[in-house]
Amino acid sequence: IKPENTLRMMDFVDLREEVTSGIIQVAGDHDHDHDHDHDHDDDHGPVDEHIWTSPVNAIAMSAAIKNKLVEIDGAGKEVYEENFNKLQAGLNEVHERFISVVAAGARDYIVVADRFPLIYFTSEYDLNYYAAYEACAAQSEPTPMTVSALIDLVRENNVPYIFTIEFSNERLANQIAAESGAEKLLFHTVHNLTQTEIDRGASYIGLMQQNAENLEKALADE
Repeated sequence: IKPENTLRMMDFVDLREEVTSGIIQVAGDHDHDHDHDHDHDDDHGPVDEHIWTSPVNAIAMSAAIKNKLVEIDGAGKEVYEENFNKLQAGLNEVHERFISVVAAGARDYIVVADRFPLIYFTSEYDLNYYAAYEACAAQSEPTPMTVSALIDLVRENNVPYIFTIEFSNERLANQIAAESGAEKLLFHTVHNLTQTEIDRGASYIGLMQQNAENLEKALADE
């Protein structure tokens, strides 16, 4: 592949920094409220690479790919445009559903008892969140104080569901669920697919629709 024909998807979206504190609540406008005496500085951290968790970013990325294909192969423009329009329609449908789900929710936050690769998603929909892990770093672990605070949060606010992500060992989620009575739900980041998912033709849009269903449950007043 010629260098001029390569694309860097991160060049087509607004980038966000990784979350690098313990249990936190972060609003969609990126105001930071820190709980339980966790220290934090305002230095800029590493960029979060999970840009595709926002359907709006997925549209921008798809448009960039389509435009590059048209540039390389002008003869196929009609096909590329048609395929992109179909994809964009599906992505817009998912986007609108998330907007509706968040707007109708009884609460404006989610609890993620797992790695946290969802900053683009939560930012897109002005959705607050509580998370114990520092971003997605495999070496990061929540402190006992953080775990205890998260359990208290779920229990005291009668949070019915907590989220895990795909390929998780669910150790923390199981602990929080056992001690709080909350149930677990999957938020699929579409980063990793099982062979079974691949074999049955799992798609970004389909997995995001499942996420919308689970998010609706999590935000409901139960």
